[in-house]
Amino acid sequence: MTVQIGAVLMLAIIFAALALYQVNAVPAENGAVESEHNQRVHGELQDLRNAVRNVGTGGGTRSVSVTLGTSYPTRIFLTNSPDPTGTLETTDWANVTIETRPTRGRPTTRTATRPI
Repeated sequence: MTVQIGAVLMLAIIFAALALYQVNAVPAENGAVESEHNQRVHGELQDLRNAVRNVGTGGGTRSVSVTLGTSYPTRIFLTNSPDPTGTLETTDWANVTIETRPTRGRPTTRTATRPI
């Protein structure tokens, strides 16, 4: 009888440890994955901004890739929330005007308005 009680207690300790890890460590690890993804997307959106700016002033076309979701590491005994997803959409052609801000007494300058 004592062997069964000991086995049940050991099993309870294992499940409690897994539950504590799931509640505390998994969200922290996923937060690190999301932070890394955020840094990568920040750089990609800077590239997108630069591409829009360059195409708007110089013409032509340019494609830029933006990673909209990340993947959490696979866990055997623990669970993750679903992988986040996103969308990035464009609208119909529209005119965009790029203006420079006045500095040191210089007037505001406008570049030609172009559809992008």
